[in-house]
Amino acid sequence: MTNPRTELLSNRASPLIESEFRAMYMVALENGLASVGKHLSRVAVDFITRKYGIAPNETYRSPAFLSESLKKILGSMGAVLVETRILASLYSQMEIASPIPSVRAGHPEDFEKSLTELVGIITY
Repeated sequence: MTNPRTELLSNRASPLIESEFRAMYMVALENGLASVGKHLSRVAVDFITRKYGIAPNETYRSPAFLSESLKKILGSMGAVLVETRILASLYSQMEIASPIPSVRAGHPEDFEKSLTELVGIITY
C-alpha cells in the first residue's frame, strides 16, 4: 500500500514551502467561494471567523471547521461545490494529478482528508 503523502511528493517537481502553499490556498479558497457568489462568500468567511476565531487564510489547518461552516451556510451540496473547487484549484496550482472524483457529496471527510494530505507535503 502506497503512502498518499509520498505519492503526492513524487508527483511534484519541487518541495513546497508553507508561504507558497498559503498563497496557493488563498487563491483556491477565493476560487471555491466565488462559485457561490460574493454575498454568501462573505457570510461564510464571517461565520468561520466569528465561530472559530480562524482567519480565512488559516482554514487549511482546520479543514473540519471549514467544511462544517460551509455546510451550515450553504447546505451539503453548496459545501461540496466549494470544497471541490478548492481542491481542484490546489491540485492544479501544485501541478499534481487530481483525485477529485473521489470527493463525494455528503462526505466531508474526503475533503478534510485530501486537504490534510496536501498540507502534509509542506516543507517547514
